[in-house]
Amino acid sequence: MATACGFSDQAHMNREFKAMSGRSPRRFRSERHAAPPGPDGVDRVPGQVTSVVLPGRVSRS
Repeated sequence: MATACGFSDQAHMNREFKAMSGRSPRRFRSERHAAPPGPDGVDRVPGQVTSVVLPGRVSRS
């Protein structure tokens, strides 16, 4: 999956993910899964960006 997203390998994806989110993909997933969805049934955190595409962050080798 990592190579399909433009990363050279899984470790590369993990490093970039941690640099952007401050946590490993596994920790992010477990914390997100543990949090209940909002009142509208959507997975959001009020006042915070929880999903964003950052141009130029993924290096394509």
